[in-house]
Amino acid sequence: MSYEDVIKKIKSGLSGDDEADIRYLKECIEQYSDHEECERIAGVCGQMIYERLPDSLKEEFSALNGSLRLGLDEYSSKAAKLLETGDKDSAEKVLKEGIALFEGSDIYLEKDGVRFYDFRKPMEEALFREEFGFEERIKLIPEPVVGLYRMYAGLLYEKGEHEKALEVLDKALKLNPYHQKTPVEYADNLREAGRLEDFKKRLCETFEYAYEPETLAACYSRLGWYFSEKENWEAAAVCELLAGRYQEDSEVMSGEKDYIIEKAGSGFEIPKSEDFERIALANGFPSEPDMYVIAIANTAAKEFEEAGNEAAAKYFYEIAEGLQG
Repeated sequence: MSYEDVIKKIKSGLSGDDEADIRYLKECIEQYSDHEECERIAGVCGQMIYERLPDSLKEEFSALNGSLRLGLDEYSSKAAKLLETGDKDSAEKVLKEGIALFEGSDIYLEKDGVRFYDFRKPMEEALFREEFGFEERIKLIPEPVVGLYRMYAGLLYEKGEHEKALEVLDKALKLNPYHQKTPVEYADNLREAGRLEDFKKRLCETFEYAYEPETLAACYSRLGWYFSEKENWEAAAVCELLAGRYQEDSEVMSGEKDYIIEKAGSGFEIPKSEDFERIALANGFPSEPDMYVIAIANTAAKEFEEAGNEAAAKYFYEIAEGLQG
């Protein structure tokens, strides 16, 4: 379904009851989180949520008036379409223009100690609030700024300009330090730049706020590659096995495990699950999701459940369950 059709469908489901529509729009953000235009859809839904909030809550929810938007959605959408056709040069030009527009505007600059963030999912803000508390006032950027930076960094990665890509991704992470894909992309550029110890460090740091199974799988599989390069076959095997817990066993992962077994030699034995924690600890990476992250998800779920917001409670409970396997 195209972006236009999705927005049309979402708008057709609005009831006119502000409270019910806010719940509905939050559900829509989650429903279309895997859509290729998910960030753009989330931005439109976020704006519609803002429009339905009581005036007394608009500042608390840190949303922006629609008249202040820069129109970055159009740059993101246009670049995505150009990339689909293979016109990378034109896409890069569009992305640079969008980024220049964002960086040249004062709309999203910190004002009176209030910073702007590009959070797109409720769990991102939950992690922020747990770290900084509710007394920290912020505003949410209703436009896909992180998406622009990530798309541009992806083009730089393909061109082999990894240090420049890292600079771009640094900007993205400042706007959303809890984004699940950006730190993995950052690590990939570190690897290609030959900075392997920084590569490992970034992946290990990502576990501290990884709340999606796909993120855990991506980190473990890349650590498996790192330890293979170091010929630390025991740690490499554990990483690949842990990656398999959080995603279906792909051909790539099967190939990696076969490679490890072949290179380790005939006397090598695949570590047993009871040895995972010991091996992980000895090699500086966690053997399971961060319990702190699971606790944050469970706490948020219970709070929304008690408030009668079943959709939000379900969202957070599913995160906790996904991490616990």
